[in-house]
Amino acid sequence: MVAPLLPVAGEIPLPILLVNVGIGLLFAIPLLVLAAWIPTMRYELDDEALTLRYGPILRYRIPLDEIQEMRRKNLKISLWSSMRFPGLALFTVPYADEGRVKMCATAAADRIL
Repeated sequence: MVAPLLPVAGEIPLPILLVNVGIGLLFAIPLLVLAAWIPTMRYELDDEALTLRYGPILRYRIPLDEIQEMRRKNLKISLWSSMRFPGLALFTVPYADEGRVKMCATAAADRIL
């Protein structure tokens, strides 16, 4: 007879179980908060600037007189740019062809403006 390598759920000591749950919550709660803020993502255009917002944590303000051109492009992801949330690109994302790009978008590589 072969002995099981892992204990059965009822046999896990309570301190180990609490540590595992705690570590899981440390990762899960920030991800759930980011997911809850998806409806707050918006671009605002006024007479002076284009502002990209995502909840209370991200705000990029780009003065209109600093914008030289706009074009739609498919970006080439690098190993590090592939380490992102599916369907969400936030903060600074590294790309193989463009370098580091500040983003607030629901797409990370295809048809980025």
